[in-house]
Amino acid sequence: MSESLNLLLSMIESESADDCWIWPGRTRGKVGHRRGYLTIGNKKYATHRFSYELLRGPIPRGLELDHICRTPLCFNPAHLEPVTHLENVRRGDGTKATATHCAHGHLFTSKTTYVDSTGTRHCTECQRIGKRRRRAAARERRTFMSEDVQTTRGAEESLVGSSHSP
Repeated sequence: MSESLNLLLSMIESESADDCWIWPGRTRGKVGHRRGYLTIGNKKYATHRFSYELLRGPIPRGLELDHICRTPLCFNPAHLEPVTHLENVRRGDGTKATATHCAHGHLFTSKTTYVDSTGTRHCTECQRIGKRRRRAAARERRTFMSEDVQTTRGAEESLVGSSHSP
C-alpha cells in the first residue's frame, strides 16, 4: 500500500491540497470526458477511484464518484463525492441531464417520460413509435413467410399432380 501511495503522491503537481490534482499519465475516454488510468502489476485502475479508495476509503456500493470540481482528470479525493448515477448525470454539464426534448424533438414531461433503473430518461412517444415499427416488421415477415410456404406447397402439388397424370 505504501508503494501505491508513494506512486500516487509522486504524480501530484499542485502546490496546494485544495487545487485539482490533474493526472499527468495515461488517459482514456472521449475528449472532455477523459479519465486518468494507472497500471499496478497487471491491473488497471481509474486514478480518481484509486485515489479516493486509497485516501478516503471504499466507494459505497451502488454509488459512483462525481467530480465536484467538474474536471475529469482530477484525482484529488477532496474533489470527489460518491453519488448515485442519476445525481451524477443531473450535476453534469452534458445536454442529456438538462434536455427538455428527446433526440427526435418530443417534449420531456412527466407523462411522456420514464426513468429507468440507471436514472436514464426515455421518451415514451419514441418507445411507442419503435414498438409500432417492430410489430409492423414482424407482421411483414410473417406474411412473407406465409406466402412463401403457400408458394412452395403449390409448386409441390403441381409436381405431384404432373407425375400422376396418364
